[in-house]
Amino acid sequence: MAYFSASDAAPGDLREVVRSRAALQTLVGRVAARDGRAAAAITAGTRTTDFSRSVLVAWVQVTGCSRATSAGLGVVGDRLVLLVNQPKPLPECFAADRVTVVFEVPKERVPAHPVFAASGLHSHG
Repeated sequence: MAYFSASDAAPGDLREVVRSRAALQTLVGRVAARDGRAAAAITAGTRTTDFSRSVLVAWVQVTGCSRATSAGLGVVGDRLVLLVNQPKPLPECFAADRVTVVFEVPKERVPAHPVFAASGLHSHG
């Protein structure tokens, strides 16, 4: 994983496979409009990405009233699935949390035309 963050200040929903340095810069620009620190951390975390061998899968998703503690990426056929672990939500909720993740994945593991599936949110605690 090149980047992970759980907060209520994440950029809007985003699901994207980034296949080049230019596409990464576009993604970072969109993230920077909402969260400059996240954009800088994504840039730092992906600095050594070799796009001849890897792609990045960027995913921002609402996780509800519980802040995610970790995330994983599942690839099944053409489907990409975000797997999120989080504590059981509190009974009161004032702002929904979001998880922002960027995974570095070998090119051959990601389908040419991926379908982003609904995430799997797993509560524990």
